Amino acid sequence: MIYGPDASKCPIKKQVLNAGKEPLPEFVDETKIFFHFLTTTQDGTVIDDTRKYKKPMEITLGHQFKIECWETCLKTMRLGEIAKFSVDKDLIGVYPAVAKQIRDYYKNQMKEHKHDEEHENHHCCGFMALEQGLGHEDLDRLMRHPEPLDFTFGM
Repeated sequence: MIYGPDASKCPIKKQVLNAGKEPLPEFVDETKIFFHFLTTTQDGTVIDDTRKYKKPMEITLGHQFKIECWETCLKTMRLGEIAKFSVDKDLIGVYPAVAKQIRDYYKNQMKEHKHDEEHENHHCCGFMALEQGLGHEDLDRLMRHPEPLDFTFGM
């Protein structure tokens, strides 16, 4: 992220909604970060919200999370902070596929995982997902028509 006069050229813009209480320790590889996130389009349409699952998201730094800009954003935050990051569509083209994986993970956490005929089909490549869809209308639309998204993170 860029601060100062060149900030308007930065593909990620941060808006602090609730200031944090204390800085987090220095982020290094293998640091686990637990956070809630809300994903919205820039017109305010909610795409994903981890609070409905009552369990925060967890990523481990240095493990090449597929949405690289999330690590960049989270590293700027303080404990207790809530911030909204507006991210250019060029940085989040993989969001629909990752969001499907996240939704599937939470769905499986909320019910017993069974392997049977009703087990969902999982796509193994982006081209098949683009052709057949991800199984979520909102994510399919985003995949076909990428747009900037807002991510609100709470630490």
